[in-house]
Amino acid sequence: MKMTEKKWMEIQGIALILLLIVAAVLIPKPESTKKSSHPTQTTETQIIETRTTESSTVAPPEKPIFAAELTKLFDETEGNASYMFIDLTTNATSYYRPNAEYFAASTIKVPIVMMLTDKVASGDLSWTQKVAYTEEDYEEGTGILQNDLQDEYTVKELAEVAITQSDNIAKNMLERLLGGREAVRDYIWQQYLNQNNQTDENVITAKQAATILDYLYQHEEKYADLVKHMQETVFHERLETTLTKDHLAHKIGSSESYIHDIGLFLTDQPYVLVVYTDGVGDAEDFISTVSDIVWKAQNPPNN
Repeated sequence: MKMTEKKWMEIQGIALILLLIVAAVLIPKPESTKKSSHPTQTTETQIIETRTTESSTVAPPEKPIFAAELTKLFDETEGNASYMFIDLTTNATSYYRPNAEYFAASTIKVPIVMMLTDKVASGDLSWTQKVAYTEEDYEEGTGILQNDLQDEYTVKELAEVAITQSDNIAKNMLERLLGGREAVRDYIWQQYLNQNNQTDENVITAKQAATILDYLYQHEEKYADLVKHMQETVFHERLETTLTKDHLAHKIGSSESYIHDIGLFLTDQPYVLVVYTDGVGDAEDFISTVSDIVWKAQNPPNN
């Protein structure tokens, strides 16, 4: 019995050892439990890394300091008004109702002459070729051609007076030369705005006009004559004030309740500013006020 009891105890001991081995294998260790409790920390680390990477990119330009002042001014103005500003050095922008549509009036003459310049540069047209005047080209309003109509004009002559004098007849002759209003608008929208034209009406938004002037500035060498004509305009008003007059290339537009101006301000820190209005009282003075607010912010006294 004693031998049997001893053997039995040995068997129990072996069984206990085996049991401990099995338990060690099957029961999770404390370290494993700890590791499985950290997926959130791993994810958070990835998020932090992503944010760090994003923050290391170039930060968007700060909002111009005049933005709040202009928003208040436009909020308090009767009628409809929009503006768009682009700092051509920092790419900072400021705007108020930039996508509201307005009758473009004569501001559309700028991209028309841009298109004309493109066609001359490509060899499709030349500055010296002549365009015959037709009765369909006649339009009253601004301009000097109506005072002494000739049988024909050179492309260069038409381009100049369309901008400096805002000549409506010249604009109509150029538009006809370029394929008609629909073809012109299609080209302008595709070439300078990278979008499809949706209408044959002479409408535009402040954002679209500012984008066109931005394109003009980025290709200023190509459009040097156009910029020069915008500087030599006979209309010294609106965006052109006593503060801005020697640094501005602009084109006004007027038709009944629509009073506009779009301009390139050529300073050490150049910028685009366009203002469109409809039914705003004293709209010319309103645009001048906007122009001076932006000018003072862009050109502080210590500059």
